[in-house]
Amino acid sequence: MPNISEHETDAEREKVYRRGYVHGVQAMISGIVDKLSYDERQTLEVWFANVLTPWSQGTAGSFLPPDAPRLG
Repeated sequence: MPNISEHETDAEREKVYRRGYVHGVQAMISGIVDKLSYDERQTLEVWFANVLTPWSQGTAGSFLPPDAPRLG
């Protein structure tokens, strides 16, 4: 059975993973934002704020990242 310090390490690793995932999504969105319609940008902004951000903070969802909305 793992000890408490191993759990803390796992929790910290998950936080780092979630932060890194969000930064990657931000970079991807910034690379395509000029090619999106207004509605598509709005859809991504709402998803980012209401779904991805809570997940990244460990306040919602499972370990796996939430699916991005389909655009188009």
